Amino acid sequence: MTAIVSQEKALEIFQRKARANAARTSQNIDNLHHITSNTNDFIVSDHKNHLFTFQTPNLTQQPELVFMHNDNDYLFHQNALQQYCSKVGFPMDYYNRIVGTSWGRDIAHNAFNQHLAHFPKERSLIRSVTRPDGKEEVRGFLSDKYKRLETGQIFGSLLTAMQKVDSRSFIFDAYVSDTRSWIDIMLPELFHMTTENNGTVYFVMGVRMSSSDFGDGAFQIQTYMLNIVCSNGMTRTTAMREVHLGAKLPENISFSDRTHLLETKLTSSKVSDICSQSFSTEVVREQLDSLYESTNIKIDPKNELSKIKDFSKEEKKLIEDELIANEPEHGVEGQNTVWKLSQAMTFVGQSLGERRQREIEEIAGNFLNSKTTKNG
Repeated sequence: MTAIVSQEKALEIFQRKARANAARTSQNIDNLHHITSNTNDFIVSDHKNHLFTFQTPNLTQQPELVFMHNDNDYLFHQNALQQYCSKVGFPMDYYNRIVGTSWGRDIAHNAFNQHLAHFPKERSLIRSVTRPDGKEEVRGFLSDKYKRLETGQIFGSLLTAMQKVDSRSFIFDAYVSDTRSWIDIMLPELFHMTTENNGTVYFVMGVRMSSSDFGDGAFQIQTYMLNIVCSNGMTRTTAMREVHLGAKLPENISFSDRTHLLETKLTSSKVSDICSQSFSTEVVREQLDSLYESTNIKIDPKNELSKIKDFSKEEKKLIEDELIANEPEHGVEGQNTVWKLSQAMTFVGQSLGERRQREIEEIAGNFLNSKTTKNG
């Protein structure tokens, strides 16, 4: 039996969840504004003039990797380290295994500096952030063709565009890590879907903006739906995807600031157009038809999961257990259909951390799209 039996109760739950999210969402938006307003860029053209070292903040902490540039020390974030290791061909998994020991740090220190000394003649864009504690931290070690977009400004344009679609739209949730952000803006209209195989589903729709100013993923605008019973979210259509690749940056990066602003303005304009188109009556109807179709496509879940390479063995086991449990309160009930499997995926995702949850919501949406004729 479905956990929610009335539209009024569903709306009440949605409003309660929005209120519960408010403080965390506000903090995450503040974090995003801090990052975007404290990001600093410089070009490295001769890697031989730079140096890696390890510093110990105090006796109770593990030594930190530091990048030295123009006699200034920059903490080196794990994301930048991954990019640097990829650039020079140093195995990141090996680094992670040895860095906890003094001999391992000696190996890494020597290897990284030897790579800098013998680096091919190649320029890199370094993106650092001034942290709240005043320390500078390199978060991106990127190609000098990396296209910089102002995430904070684009987010403002997205919110304005969604409020033109419906003045009641609002920021429902946000998660901002050191290097990547996800923001969900929801419309207040409540939909319900009565199905033959998977009970009655109440849900709302909106958009998700995901972005990274540090090479930790593409900029994306995706339509998004949220199952109110269980907070199972799932991306639907990818309406816009921008890869951060542009023209080669000049030696003095300030010369390219005008281009940076123009690219951000162009992307903001595209976002506005996308929002107005994504919630037309025809497009919304197609999305509803796609969701309903997914409840009528019966599948062998284990066989379908075996084809998805984005899940670990442990995650697949959790999803299979959730299907067997068949809990309506988790949004997982009835016969094994495309819809039920997608809901099991997203419910499990909620227990795996905020970043992994959002990654799984995209995996689930892609899976559902691949199985329906409407394709979201």
